[in-house]
Amino acid sequence: MEIPVSKIFDVTHLLYKLGKPIPLRQILDQTLASGIADYRLLVLSGLAYSEAGQPADGGRHFEEALRQLPGSNSATADLKAALEGANGGERVLAAFEQCLDADETPAETRRLAAYVLVESKEFDAAMDVVESALDFEKDNFQARKQIAHDLWRYGGHKVSRIARAERVFRELYEADPEDPEVCLGLGRALMHLGQSVKAEPCLRRAFELRPEELMHCTWYLQCLVLDDKHGEIVEASDVALEHHPRNETLLAYRENSRNYVKSRQKPKAARWPQTAQELSDLETAIRKFVFSVSVPPRFMFSKQDNIVTLGSCFAENVARALRANEVDAYNITIGESINSTYANLAYMKRVAGGPDDEVTATIRSLLGRDPAGDRGHFEKAAMIIYTLGVAPCFFSTASGEFMMFDRHEFSLKLLNKEYVWRNTSVEENKNNIKEIIDTVRAINAAARLIFTVSPIPLGVSFDYESALVADCVSKSTLRAAVDEVIREAPSHVMYWPTFEVFRWLGAYTGPVYGADDGSSAHASEFVVNLIFKEFFERFCVDWEAGGSAGEPASDGRSK
Repeated sequence: MEIPVSKIFDVTHLLYKLGKPIPLRQILDQTLASGIADYRLLVLSGLAYSEAGQPADGGRHFEEALRQLPGSNSATADLKAALEGANGGERVLAAFEQCLDADETPAETRRLAAYVLVESKEFDAAMDVVESALDFEKDNFQARKQIAHDLWRYGGHKVSRIARAERVFRELYEADPEDPEVCLGLGRALMHLGQSVKAEPCLRRAFELRPEELMHCTWYLQCLVLDDKHGEIVEASDVALEHHPRNETLLAYRENSRNYVKSRQKPKAARWPQTAQELSDLETAIRKFVFSVSVPPRFMFSKQDNIVTLGSCFAENVARALRANEVDAYNITIGESINSTYANLAYMKRVAGGPDDEVTATIRSLLGRDPAGDRGHFEKAAMIIYTLGVAPCFFSTASGEFMMFDRHEFSLKLLNKEYVWRNTSVEENKNNIKEIIDTVRAINAAARLIFTVSPIPLGVSFDYESALVADCVSKSTLRAAVDEVIREAPSHVMYWPTFEVFRWLGAYTGPVYGADDGSSAHASEFVVNLIFKEFFERFCVDWEAGGSAGEPASDGRSK
């Protein structure tokens, strides 16, 4: 009477758990010698021989187990069960360590070792073991393909691990770009690395070679969705549905893309660049990814127009550059310490003829003149360029009213007693900006306003332990506030993204701060010049190529 393999496994597995190596090996040797090569029994035999100090014999059994391992989920579960037991994980890993210490341990055994490591949540170790298997299969295309798939499976969606798989798949793809599994593997890896444009031709070819394979199709469709190619989604879905006519996922892809193609109001997708290389050249990246802003004709100006720049030293740099190109530009610099929307609003109200109160008296002291005297510049301005600076302000502890100080009046001893420093809210800044716009319009209804956000960091903070965190909150508050205003504002207001060049592109390019003097708070002149050049080319109707971007502010700062 033939004993079922499952019964043999139950008995031998129990012996393994009880630590009975001799009867375990005897039963397994007899069973395997009779021609029964069940992978579960081979794994147990491999463990038994490895723990008995015979890693070479154990390794051969592990290798054979991997060859016998079916691809079904149930088989994987069976193998996992075979590896369990009293201290199973530790004992399995210890057994494999003996095998892996030997340089001649074959690739197949290393792949099985990687599987055990993955089951033990040792993903980095598994990747190292799998990658080491490549050294044993330098000229074996099929084996390297299987190893590449192991690298992909064990990557755990961690970028560095997927990048390792991508490199192996790319080598295989260069050797045979017509292998459907290689095309799929490379395409999937590129997709997980956020490079759908590069993944698309690989996944397209995988689908063309194996249109009947649902996985090949669905990965290709996912890639097309990311690349907004809905016409091709319909075509690919039609082909796939010939093989899977009732598949709900394919039907949904086709229906959604058909509706998209028919729609008259298609959403425009602005996508983040997929590789760091695309952002490595600052001038090219500025044009392509930041200053792709449409400039309506009403915002164009000529050299005969009068322009007012208002805000921080960045506004002063704009005025200098305008004057260097024969444009009449008047600048009102409000230093960083007071360049909040509360201070700006107080200034504008005084320009419009408002009362000269305690706040405006401080502004007058800081500017060295009465803001009311600036009214004439606003009245004749064709355009006003306004740079938002900081969100935190001082407020009275007793009344909650906004407060300003001349430098010689400021005292830390009074902080939290007579006044408090806090970051203002998006809503507060939004309301202030809207009131500033209304005040400007009351003075000059025809003036166009261009808002920017200062790229220079907050100098000091009293409400956060980290000035970097405080600066992030400050700039984010202002950027969110002006965005809401622009979305609701009339057609004479727009935003110009200089801040984004420094804080977002700056993370990918050279030193956008301190290139000239090493200061963390000084905008590098070459970046300022690139921004000004782009501004003039887009806004000035009689701009001449090769014009000057002007000299930076005297202190090198561009707030």
